[in-house]
Amino acid sequence: MFNVTNSDVNVVFSYFGSSPTTGLTNEQVDQRLKESGYNEFNEDKTETILSRILDQLKNPLVLLLLGSAIISVFIGEYENAFSIIAAVTIVSAVAIIQEYRSEKSLNSLKKLAVTIVSAVAIIQEYRSEKSLNSLKKLVPHECTVIREGRMCHINSTFLVVGDIVLLALGDRVPADLRLIEEAVDLEIDESMLTGENKPRRKSVEDKERNTAFMGTLIRHGHGMGIVIATAVDTEFGKVFQMMRDTEDAKTPLQMKMDFLGRQLSLISFGIIALILVIGLIQKRPWLEMFTVAVSLAVAAIPEGLPINGKEECYCEKDAMLESLGCIDTLCLDKTGTITLNKMTATKIFLPSNKSVINAEDTKLDESTRRLLLIANLCNNAYFVKDEVLGNATESALLRLCLQVGLEDERINYDKVDEIPFSSETKFMAVKCAHKISKEEMYYVKGSFATIIQRCPHLDEDMKKEYYFQYQILCSQGLRVLAFGFGPSINFLEFSGFIASLDPPRPNAAKTINKLQKIGVRVVMITGDSKETAESIARSVGIQFSGLNCSVSGSELEAMPEHMLVNQAPHISVIYRATPKNKMEFIKALQSKGHVVGMSGDGVNDSPALKVADIGISMGESGTDVSREAAKIILVKDDLSCFLDGIEEGKSIYHNVRGFLRFQLSTSIAALMLISVSTLFGFPSPLNATQILWINIIMDGPPAQSLGVEPVDPQVFKEPPRNRDAAILTFALLKRIFLSSFIILLGSLFIFISELKDGKVTSRDTTMTFTTFVMFGMFNVISCRSETKSITKLGIFTNIPLLLSIVGSLLAQLVVIYVPFFQRIFLTEPIYIWDILKIVFLSSSLLLIEEFIKAIRRSRSNQNYVLISPI
Repeated sequence: MFNVTNSDVNVVFSYFGSSPTTGLTNEQVDQRLKESGYNEFNEDKTETILSRILDQLKNPLVLLLLGSAIISVFIGEYENAFSIIAAVTIVSAVAIIQEYRSEKSLNSLKKLAVTIVSAVAIIQEYRSEKSLNSLKKLVPHECTVIREGRMCHINSTFLVVGDIVLLALGDRVPADLRLIEEAVDLEIDESMLTGENKPRRKSVEDKERNTAFMGTLIRHGHGMGIVIATAVDTEFGKVFQMMRDTEDAKTPLQMKMDFLGRQLSLISFGIIALILVIGLIQKRPWLEMFTVAVSLAVAAIPEGLPINGKEECYCEKDAMLESLGCIDTLCLDKTGTITLNKMTATKIFLPSNKSVINAEDTKLDESTRRLLLIANLCNNAYFVKDEVLGNATESALLRLCLQVGLEDERINYDKVDEIPFSSETKFMAVKCAHKISKEEMYYVKGSFATIIQRCPHLDEDMKKEYYFQYQILCSQGLRVLAFGFGPSINFLEFSGFIASLDPPRPNAAKTINKLQKIGVRVVMITGDSKETAESIARSVGIQFSGLNCSVSGSELEAMPEHMLVNQAPHISVIYRATPKNKMEFIKALQSKGHVVGMSGDGVNDSPALKVADIGISMGESGTDVSREAAKIILVKDDLSCFLDGIEEGKSIYHNVRGFLRFQLSTSIAALMLISVSTLFGFPSPLNATQILWINIIMDGPPAQSLGVEPVDPQVFKEPPRNRDAAILTFALLKRIFLSSFIILLGSLFIFISELKDGKVTSRDTTMTFTTFVMFGMFNVISCRSETKSITKLGIFTNIPLLLSIVGSLLAQLVVIYVPFFQRIFLTEPIYIWDILKIVFLSSSLLLIEEFIKAIRRSRSNQNYVLISPI
């Protein structure tokens, strides 16, 4: 394969049949577009309504019902066939609508979630289907090329390999390019691919730096390149392809729901098969028994469980909002998470006067000018009009220079070399040559310890004196940078240090206090010194539980694995931390069974965000790589949003239990009603179409509306739940079976009281059918809370549920009183006193549940909801 980066530029031009002065011809472009296609990304085709209908028809149970309808036609039971086909059509239509809602209307759900909580799990970029659109936005729409010897502006979609592209400051690279001689002082931001937020300097001669990648941003200089790859063949395209092909993992709750759904399906199938066998032994009409059994399977198998599990989380695919309720340890990166990441230089120390002065009182003597010159030259922030752009620390230094009246000296120097800052070396250095004197010198900034050890002429007394001043500043929560200059980075003259303040976020202390009150241990991780780290931690209320609660990254690294595992749950602050330290600390906590959340916004946070059970990135200030590594992105850069997210995660789990209780009690009651009737030789109290209608009602709006039930505030004060705790606890199962038994007794009572001559009439099934549905409506009201009375909850606190109940009752009246639907569901009108009788009987379920709740409240003497009793 031809190696583009290692080959001579002229060889590259020859290989692609192009020229730096004339570019490609229009004929070449047309031919290559035909061969390779356009420079764009195509997502997989979306499902059409027709394909969804066909998917529904592939359902084995639906096919069995349609088969029984066809048999009914052959034996002359046309009304039965019509009823089955009409009911299947209605059920399939509802299933398609529900599926469409769950997959395509998540934006609406997110809007609803934003109204309920201020912190919503936004789907991380580069992982979800939605992120494909975000990725595509990074590809520029237009670019400047040379074709047939002329410069022209074209849509980047029509770029082909061999095109000559011109690059200017602020442009995004439209395809992968091999740079040519015309590249001048070119620096490109490749953070979207590499995660490194510092622009990378490009060089035509350097084989490792002669390529510009699609989607990256020109930060400095200008240049020209020849297109060597387009669309999915680019490095950017490979990322896009990976994101499209990646299957998103399910949350622990979703997996539990899926597993529960499979278990209940097997149990339901077993019971239904038994009903069918008993009916055939009793010599009932086999077609009737078969149709009822299949309809019961459609209604009883809880296909709504996984759907509700996803929708209730207000998240899409791999978002982990509901898992926030399990976090027991939260690791917070200090800069940008606890603090604002808005540095202001406030103090200056100069060796000449051996004292700390306020930055605002600085006088421009020779020592001060030298210190600020280093701060200016060893700096990649820059001015745009009156604004300083760059990282927070460098911006603060540049603003300080401006504040004391210094001009930007970088225009008078040529940068010869640069050693970028890293968490391992803890310093940054630039080698600059003055444009007039040509004198070359290294200018260095970094941690106090790093700079001091590179100043060999300092004696021990000086070092102790400087260290004393350094400690005073650190103890005030200031971030201190030391400065030096010299002919080499290992032989520097100490020039002093500058201390900057990064204030805590306004709500940080209040939020951390609330987190600790609900049992979430907070750990602060930072690259700052011990004194600065501990000062900030105490100012925001992080609890210290013992003597060794504050450790350095190097101390952490030196610990044997078993010691780290035992010590990790007692550590509250990690200072001078590297990305590796953060990751190893989180792994140690996880090995002890802790569920760990990690919040951060920087590139150095990304390994820890990825390894944590739940990585949380800041949505506003977070870097691309931190958002990629995280599982959740907060809408606002505010810790209080995260607290809201924990509360929402707890409410999701609580509401899922309410949903389970409602749907399972209904399904079990339907199975029991048909089973008992068959076992004791009664005719079937419900026909196939009525069973299917119950499925629509119970899997529809009433059940889904339980997902937005406001949760008792006491729930949020509960400690983090065990991630492995069962959803269906013994206490919950008792409530489910009690509700099922009440529905069974009430429905059987109505059916037997109406069954006068042993023959089932339309009135008999209509009364039983309506009773079952009415029991379901009172049941859904009861499932709103496990302990709280309906009088405390209020009628209008869950408007969606109220509307869904009213809508379901109106739909039931339509089924009973509209002639067209009477034919489908084999119903007939009932009298007003029949309805009153049914309402009176079915309300008994709510009254009994209210009585049980009152007993539980009086026994516990506490008005809170049990989230997960084990």
